[in-house]
Amino acid sequence: MPAYYELFDRVFGGDAACREEFDHRVRVAGAAQHMLETVTAGQLRTLETRSDLPRVIFEGGLVLNCVNNSKLLERSRFTAMDVSFGAGDVAIGAALYASGQAGTPPRIGTSPYLGPSYGGQEIRAALQQYAGQVVWRELDPSTRRRSRAPATSTPPRGSRRSPSRAIRCSPNCCGSSRS
Repeated sequence: MPAYYELFDRVFGGDAACREEFDHRVRVAGAAQHMLETVTAGQLRTLETRSDLPRVIFEGGLVLNCVNNSKLLERSRFTAMDVSFGAGDVAIGAALYASGQAGTPPRIGTSPYLGPSYGGQEIRAALQQYAGQVVWRELDPSTRRRSRAPATSTPPRGSRRSPSRAIRCSPNCCGSSRS
């Protein structure tokens, strides 16, 4: 048994059985998220006082927490937040900083957020492979509804939206959802 369990149980009012309960885990995760948001907001406020730049680069494993990133950007004076794809690799940010200091613009290649592109046949084949686990249907292009999301000039990071294909999947169809 890890040494921190005693402290963990005292702080969160648990024991070995309670640690496995869903509600207890939700309470712990909520407390961890709140603490993360509090600490990183303080760090960003400090950075705001030390820099007059409009953009911020956020590095490390914590940057994969999209909820926190959104709150940080919304509550700061920064106009943009660049999140590295190399979670935990602070060297990327350091290299960009050094490059800027030296007056050498960084070479920018294809975005690592987008990943490979897949055609309709490849997508259908992959879905067929998991037919017992995923319920899906392909929509007729003439009957598709437009998204109600606000229009933006660029698609969000990681977006592979393509007007030529739309496949709706529901991972909750096979009893994997929580009630």
